[in-house]
Amino acid sequence: MGSSSQNRKIDEIYSSEEEDLKFRCPFCLGKKKKVYEYKDLVPHAKGAGKKSSSLKKFREKAKHLGLARYLEKDCAQIREDPMEEDVEDGKTVVDVVGSSTQVVEEEKFVYPWKGVVANTEREFKDGRYIAPSGNRIKEQLVKFNPIRVHSLWDGRHGSIGMAIVEFRNDLSGFRNAMTFESDYNSFGRGKRHYRGDQRGLGGMYGWVAREDDYYSDSVLGKNLRNSDLKTIKDVQAEYVRKNQELVTNLTSYSLKNLAERVEFQKQELKIRSGELEKIKAQSESDREKLAEEKRKVISPSSFICILHTKGQVYLQQYASTAMKTSNLEMAELESEKMYEGLLKSKIYKLFLTFAHIICDCQRVKEARLRERIEQEKKLDAKDKLELEVELLRGKLKALTYMEDDDADLESKKKLEELTKDLKEEIEGLEALNQTLTVKERESNDELQDARKELIKELKELGSRAPVRVKRMGEIDVKPFQDACKKKYTSDEAEVQASILCTHWQDEIKDPNWFPFVNVKVRNDVYKTKIDEKDERLSRLRNDMGDEVFKAVATAILELNDYNGSGRYIVPELWNFKEGRKATLKEGIQRLLSKSMKKK
Repeated sequence: MGSSSQNRKIDEIYSSEEEDLKFRCPFCLGKKKKVYEYKDLVPHAKGAGKKSSSLKKFREKAKHLGLARYLEKDCAQIREDPMEEDVEDGKTVVDVVGSSTQVVEEEKFVYPWKGVVANTEREFKDGRYIAPSGNRIKEQLVKFNPIRVHSLWDGRHGSIGMAIVEFRNDLSGFRNAMTFESDYNSFGRGKRHYRGDQRGLGGMYGWVAREDDYYSDSVLGKNLRNSDLKTIKDVQAEYVRKNQELVTNLTSYSLKNLAERVEFQKQELKIRSGELEKIKAQSESDREKLAEEKRKVISPSSFICILHTKGQVYLQQYASTAMKTSNLEMAELESEKMYEGLLKSKIYKLFLTFAHIICDCQRVKEARLRERIEQEKKLDAKDKLELEVELLRGKLKALTYMEDDDADLESKKKLEELTKDLKEEIEGLEALNQTLTVKERESNDELQDARKELIKELKELGSRAPVRVKRMGEIDVKPFQDACKKKYTSDEAEVQASILCTHWQDEIKDPNWFPFVNVKVRNDVYKTKIDEKDERLSRLRNDMGDEVFKAVATAILELNDYNGSGRYIVPELWNFKEGRKATLKEGIQRLLSKSMKKK
């Protein structure tokens, strides 16, 4: 077999290689050209070369015998599995059959793992050697999962016909590198074959870069010295160290984070405890003030008793004085005269006081009546009753706290009767007011139920109806769509707008987020508005613009007004034409018009 023919047949054997190391016999024709594993290829060649073989032509037998001899003598023997990893007692051993290399933990490799490819194709052009790019070589080695391949050059001659193959710097990369070396060894293209190549077969050689390659004075050594030399034991120790550092860092971070959270909760508990103590102290102070006020308040009957007692004491003092200056009869006469004069003067004073009170009450009543006439169209029956109750209470208060130390029994009796009449009238009005309040509450509940049923019926109306159901607190997606169309394509804009709108809908549901401020409108009247300096809203305005900011601000204000505690969307009957809450009458009219259209 000539040299060129032999090389061609060898290339045919190698080109038939697959991922699982199977080969074809180059001398079997047609359907007999089967695929063999290496251990079965030699017996096939020997069997086909025997006289008892079914092959009749001597030339074909000779070819098979030559193939068997070539495989046994010239090619290295390989195992069914080129590389096995055994882990015993913490040591990594990689046995490669067909070579004398045994990798133990003391052997040093170039790290990150690197392979060497020698005898690459190159062409002499313009006084320099030109080699294929590293990507072309990488495509040939793709089954070994290299990261990158770069050819080696020197300054004078160009390509030196060698390339460095880089693998991942973990154990999977080491496994790929050793498979790469074992594969080349199995075809007689390992490192020792490259050094002893005397047949000039051509083709690439490959091996894993080790200590001798690292310290060589060639271009290869200079490039390899940019990396490190490490044993398997060193790499494993480094992995263990990094894992321990990672675990330590994660543990310390978790403990630190937990300590910060505990400290924060302690501070929160301290603040809440202080607030609770303040509330308790304020409550106790209010309770004491209320008790003090109760002690100071004097009921009408007690006030009359006090007046009666003081009057008797006053008369007794005058009587005792008269008895000292005259006899008993003169004292009695003097006492009667004094009593009559006192009575007349007190009655007159009391009459004047009542007259003033009545005039004042009449003026107040007339003023209130004029006010009531002016506002009669705006006030309902409940408000009128409350006004009348307040008027009567004013009269009662004026009569009750009228202080006079010398009032007589008749005046007290009249005062008690007037007080009793006023109390009865107030109680009657309050009972009527309570009845009206209950009826108003029942009517309001019925109206709310009717409004809810109306909302259910109107939910299916088209989006162009002037009066329809609005989901209060739901963000309008249109501003998001307009903003995204400026940044993305039409297809991406719809998706991004939907994602952003959903994100901000979840944001405004957060009860811990309170982006509001209370602005004073007039005396003791405040209005809740959006805090435009809020960090989240400011960031949203800067990123998406004013229209998106307004849409989110409107939605969160609606949630705060309609469902501030739960912050979930509430359906409401809405007049979109006028931008306000629709009345029940408008909703019923809309429902009737819908029913008439269906008929």
